[in-house]
Amino acid sequence: MESIYEHGVNWRNGEIYNWSMADPKTFGERVAWLLRRRRTDGLPVSSQKELAAAMKISPQYLNALMNGRRAPNVQHLRAAAFA
Repeated sequence: MESIYEHGVNWRNGEIYNWSMADPKTFGERVAWLLRRRRTDGLPVSSQKELAAAMKISPQYLNALMNGRRAPNVQHLRAAAFA
């Protein structure tokens, strides 16, 4: 099964698939994936608290964005991209 993941082929239908990101759909899923990846790579800004500080928002507000209770606006997306 590991060789299927390494080659990026979906074993169910044979299509090429981005296994590393698992195709997250929401803002929160994307942020969580990026934070996990940054943590494993040893990069700065690898926790929700650090990301919230870099985005100049509270950790509670970031949590609400990630859980879908709030919708991110352009400023949030820009701040997250440059964090």
